[in-house]
Amino acid sequence: MVLVVLAFSFFLLIFQLDAGVMAQGIVEDSFRYFKNDIKSYLIASYD
Repeated sequence: MVLVVLAFSFFLLIFQLDAGVMAQGIVEDSFRYFKNDIKSYLIASYD
């Protein structure tokens, strides 16, 4: 029983770390798109 609990918590820990890395990647991607949008908007408004 103890082994099951340990394995489960270990799995949860790995899953949380993985989800954190994935979320960070998603945020960075959105930020990159956001910066590109601002850049295009500024370039378009200068024309």
